[in-house]
Amino acid sequence: MALLAAPMADVSETEDSYVVEIDVPGARKDQIDVQLSERELIVTGQIEDRVEAHVSDGVLTITVPKAEAAKPKHIEVSA
Repeated sequence: MALLAAPMADVSETEDSYVVEIDVPGARKDQIDVQLSERELIVTGQIEDRVEAHVSDGVLTITVPKAEAAKPKHIEVSA
């Protein structure tokens, strides 16, 4: 299962351009990459997530904050 976060974006149009505003809470300038390829705008970024995993009585609970992008990585399981 892949977990992808797609931040909310507003797109507006002026007479001679498009304006894209994307919510990236907690992101720094050096964590964001913007590319334009043909007619496709690609915005990517990486923010360290505070993912938590806990197991109790045979039930694994994983908590992933919604405001941050999650890249597949190893998460330590606590007891």
